[in-house]
Amino acid sequence: MKQTNYDNWNGGIYYYTLTLTINVDVFSQIRTDILQYETTIYEAISQAYMPDESEVITTVKLLPILIPPNENALDVVDGRLDEPAFWKPGYFKLFISHLATFKVTASALKNTLEQYGISGFVAHEDIEPTLEWQKEIESGLFTMDALCAILIRGFNRSKWTDQEVGVALGRNVLILPIIRGLNPYGFIGKYQGFKAQGKNVGQVARGIFELLATNPKTSSTIVTRLSELFLLSNSASEALKRIKSLRLIQSLSKERVEALRSRITENDVLKSTRVLIEFNLLLQLYSIPKLKSTDFEKTVSNQTDDLPF
Repeated sequence: MKQTNYDNWNGGIYYYTLTLTINVDVFSQIRTDILQYETTIYEAISQAYMPDESEVITTVKLLPILIPPNENALDVVDGRLDEPAFWKPGYFKLFISHLATFKVTASALKNTLEQYGISGFVAHEDIEPTLEWQKEIESGLFTMDALCAILIRGFNRSKWTDQEVGVALGRNVLILPIIRGLNPYGFIGKYQGFKAQGKNVGQVARGIFELLATNPKTSSTIVTRLSELFLLSNSASEALKRIKSLRLIQSLSKERVEALRSRITENDVLKSTRVLIEFNLLLQLYSIPKLKSTDFEKTVSNQTDDLPF
């Protein structure tokens, strides 16, 4: 387990990535379902490993490993473990593949996606990217949860965007074609696309979120990430955006909502009247008893004199 980020809110929160190494042969057998395995392990660990609010596991990665002769296994793992700093900790990681001519709109899309618990990486298409920029792109491609391809005219003629899509295909992560002047082609033709022509950035962002929340490859991951982000919200405005996003997910299970209710009182930020109104609307959908601000009050015993020191 390795610390991948830190937030100084509420005395400090440490974020960790847990990497589990498995034999290359086993990895090759489960490669097509690797994201589901990672999500299942993540959910199990999230329930079992909660030492306190200051330590949060945000990601579980399964890594195929083949240790070369005379090399230390931990050194090999550490060399492949680092998660890029451009991903926001705890968020769903979406690589946004686009042409440089569309970078302003792509950046606006990235910013709007954050309210849905999605951290976007906006890759720029330079004629000859620097070696450092290529490394950043590679890091994003090999740590992303899904790829969004903004299909405008010329996208299929770019050697960079086609290679980015190729990595997504090779890793078997979900590809979301955003159709804006160019229809899905080749291997990405089988993926459900989102027609963006005539829509604004907000509508496209919501469409991406809804596709991620309903696709079997990504639904469990994004529900888990968004739920945790809601519980760790630093402000009422942040929490409001996240609970409204959670209410959009039709596949949200009653067990998930009950788990949210059992943990929400751990964060006093969430007792805001506006947040409770929105959260109770979610509870109402599942016939779960409403929450009151008094439920956040901690019961403190006054009988402390006789406690062993």
